[in-house]
Amino acid sequence: MPSAVRVPTVAAVPVVLGLCSLALVLAVSGCGAPVTTASSRAGATLVTYTGTPAGVATSRTTALVSRSDRGCFLLDGFPLTFPAGSRWGSDDGTVVLLPSGADVRAGDVVSGMVATVAPLPDLASYDCGVAVSDPVRGLVGSVTVQPRQ
Repeated sequence: MPSAVRVPTVAAVPVVLGLCSLALVLAVSGCGAPVTTASSRAGATLVTYTGTPAGVATSRTTALVSRSDRGCFLLDGFPLTFPAGSRWGSDDGTVVLLPSGADVRAGDVVSGMVATVAPLPDLASYDCGVAVSDPVRGLVGSVTVQPRQ
């Protein structure tokens, strides 16, 4: 007696494709690339990690925070990603409040660990005028702020 051959039905194809897409997302997100989010206020863009980055190379830095003419925060000229839990500290978009309670403004110098892997979300890429894959700087962990003089 011949064995039965199962032929996938058309209804099963979207499920298979959906599982393949999920596997691709998990594979890409499992590579250690931290996830970021962005919000805008008064023409400024705040990019933050959504969690603590794991498995990314970091180095200690002391660098100047500035803002581009498009309202994006920069660290040594590169788009800046703030630690998870950072939020707006002012209604005019000039102050970012770090999880430690310290505030950061353009002109301040920050010291701490920085990662160069912090892909910008689409909103920030557009607002900052850079591509998602362009180099960025992401503050990781504890940050010391030296206010501008």
